[in-house]
Amino acid sequence: MIFRSLKYRRISAIILDLLIISLLTSLLFNNSISNPYYNDYQNNTKEYNELVSNVNPNDFNTPDGVIQFKNKFSDVLYKTVKSNLFYYIWYVVLSFLYFVLFQYSTGGKTLGKKLYGIRITNKESNKKLSILRLIGKTFCAGELFFFDGIVFTCILNIIGILFINNTDIFFYYNALVNIIGIVFEIVLLVTYFKNKNAETITDKIFKTKVIEIK
Repeated sequence: MIFRSLKYRRISAIILDLLIISLLTSLLFNNSISNPYYNDYQNNTKEYNELVSNVNPNDFNTPDGVIQFKNKFSDVLYKTVKSNLFYYIWYVVLSFLYFVLFQYSTGGKTLGKKLYGIRITNKESNKKLSILRLIGKTFCAGELFFFDGIVFTCILNIIGILFINNTDIFFYYNALVNIIGIVFEIVLLVTYFKNKNAETITDKIFKTKVIEIK
């Protein structure tokens, strides 16, 4: 069976874990109590969707039309991403609580890992991972594909929202952050499936491995 393989048990566990984090983040984000920008998010998202849905190809026929559309899109994008601030904050906070503190307290097991009978350990000794190594791994934990990208791109987005006020600069900054995250995740996903020991690049960097619980 496919789920006897450590490789597929690990990927199934991380999908479940990331679904848990994503669900909790959405619950905290989609209300005005734990998200002060909730109403702004609703309004800005509506404006963004209307702008995208009403794009006219003729707008791109002239250089001036392209510039005008880009300027308008930059403004709406900036407001929309800015109103997502607490999504990024809650995702980072919950990821660290779950993947660092909870996983440390259980000796390298998340709910997903427990379900699939695996845990993460020190590669050299099979001993419990230190807080620092779990923080390093969590910094690279994410949801866009399966493994890495979202926590550090969330942090980069938080930095951009708080410190970049120019909409044009933010437009390019946001695009760069998204590209970096996606490329990083694709590389990790491809190298993971090519690795016979079900290891990611971050396993090699932080000297960790996933083993079966006997």
